[in-house]
Amino acid sequence: MKLRDVIQRDIDRVFFNTEEFAELHDWQNNPNNKATSRRIPMMFEAFTLDGRPLQSFDGIAIHNATVHVSHAQLAYTPSRSEFIRLDGRLYKIVSVGNGDGVLKIILTSDDDVM
Repeated sequence: MKLRDVIQRDIDRVFFNTEEFAELHDWQNNPNNKATSRRIPMMFEAFTLDGRPLQSFDGIAIHNATVHVSHAQLAYTPSRSEFIRLDGRLYKIVSVGNGDGVLKIILTSDDDVM
């Protein structure tokens, strides 16, 4: 087994395991079509405008977020400036990076996006 295969197996079994680090979130790649919504395991970090992490975001306006998701689970690579819905909230994609099959997606949401 190649090292790359071992790394990918660990990513799937540990990082995107909902009993370990990941949580299920609703990802909708077409914000105007609910049929594109899927529940996908991912790691989601929300930030306030000043860059501080939020401990809880129920009822709080989230303006910046970072998502780590398996490219295999998402099944496509989003584009910069694309709009998506995550857990029902509209976000604009600021940047996307792919490292060893893990997408790091930076999102922003504000009154102008809504």
